[in-house]
Amino acid sequence: NQSFPWGNEEYTDSESPRKMNIWEGDSMKKKANRLLDGYLGLAPAVAYDPNAYGVFNMVGNVWEWVAGTVPLQPGQRPATDQPPLKVLRGGSFVDTVHGRFNHAVRVSTRQTNSADSAASNIGFRCCCGVVEKEEDDVGEQQPQQRRRRTVWEEQDQEF
Repeated sequence: NQSFPWGNEEYTDSESPRKMNIWEGDSMKKKANRLLDGYLGLAPAVAYDPNAYGVFNMVGNVWEWVAGTVPLQPGQRPATDQPPLKVLRGGSFVDTVHGRFNHAVRVSTRQTNSADSAASNIGFRCCCGVVEKEEDDVGEQQPQQRRRRTVWEEQDQEF
């Protein structure tokens, strides 16, 4: 359980190069963001180094929709007049590293939003498994039945 994709070492204003796109300022006024990461809003997906799995932007930039909905409490009935609440993870460019403004940007940070909501700081990640091929004794490539899990396997989940 790590706080950040690169481990548990704290993220500071002196980080160079920057590791994520977050709000870096003393207030939420537009001109208060010091732009130390180079972006006022969204950053390109490959703007920062990937994690050890080769995946970019696991925290910051945009909240990521993940599979599933918020579970109901025991005895609670689903609202029929409202869309279900979806889970978002990781924080975005309007969140701060310590949560002084909005949310703390961490791998474990979660919040919810309704399934019919949209915002410039919400996105999703597409991912899939990888099928590896190995050569048999006569030099022909054979697909392997095992799959390497690259990040997580949510492509079959309904959003």
